[in-house]
Amino acid sequence: MLSPQFIRRVGANVRYWKTAASQTTDRTLAELDTDRQNLCRAVQYGLQIPETALGTAELVSQLFELSERRGYWAEWMPLLEQAIDVCPVPGDPLHLTLLNQLGFIHRLRRQLTDSIAIHRQVVTLAEAHDHPRQRAAAFFHLSNAYFDHHQHQEAGQYAEQALAEFERLSLTAEDKKMGAIFNILGLLAQARGERDTAEQLFNQSIAHWRRTDELTYLARTLTNLGLNFLATEQFAQALACLDEADEALETTASQLDKTMVAINRGVVYFERENWREAEAAYRQANSFYLQQSGDTYLQAMIANNLGCALMKQNRWQEADAFLTQSAGCIFSINRGRQNANETLS
Repeated sequence: MLSPQFIRRVGANVRYWKTAASQTTDRTLAELDTDRQNLCRAVQYGLQIPETALGTAELVSQLFELSERRGYWAEWMPLLEQAIDVCPVPGDPLHLTLLNQLGFIHRLRRQLTDSIAIHRQVVTLAEAHDHPRQRAAAFFHLSNAYFDHHQHQEAGQYAEQALAEFERLSLTAEDKKMGAIFNILGLLAQARGERDTAEQLFNQSIAHWRRTDELTYLARTLTNLGLNFLATEQFAQALACLDEADEALETTASQLDKTMVAINRGVVYFERENWREAEAAYRQANSFYLQQSGDTYLQAMIANNLGCALMKQNRWQEADAFLTQSAGCIFSINRGRQNANETLS
């Protein structure tokens, strides 16, 4: 039996963190990240006590951008699942928002079937309980999940549904969803080989992010535009986009995005056959942050790319070590999927 005093202390702690996380700017995210362990403990305690569970579930939703941008997906997923379970009204906005966030985490972890299933569940619940904003968000997430699954027709259908819903909801030009939808539409045009259309859509998204000063999202779309230039061997333009993305990320806590920019810089140099520059970029991406992140997929990719860049320089022993590391990461990923399938059966 917990004492009333302990429950009050836990409640006060949760309220403190809710105030601290009320605005998730790059500055506040960096500050929150320095105290992440205390934050996690506050969430873990708060979710276990009925009197504080709902407020803690709201805090979990507020903190989503911290976990997403810093790559804390594995540790945040069980907290999201607990927060979903304590929601007193299934199908209410908080419950649906947390489900969308959980689906997003599954997508980031390349668990695309799970991601799609969760967002489809949100669509069904949102329609049943008349929550159009959460349904529109689910459409948007489905477009991204299907895109990552290389099912571009379905991705395009959901992207168009999301855009129609956003317009119907009269979202202002300043809403970040409007910048994000132009980005996914640009990716779809890029996948169809429509480079000029993709460039126009990416530039629409970039203009939005510049206007709203959303630096992390600006960097992501600049990276996509850079890859669009790379596809037509416009190497200087591609590198210029990546330079601007790096500059945008300089003051942010978005370490994962910094890693992605470095990887893509390495790809540009590799395509130009600048092997040493490619190696340097991949080594920058192969940071202490990445090694601690638990993102086995990216670890495998970077180790493979480093191995290939070293092979091009006839540095066979070094290349072999990285390619072996990549193979080990891939084995770990496949073994994890096999265990998940065994659990489900």
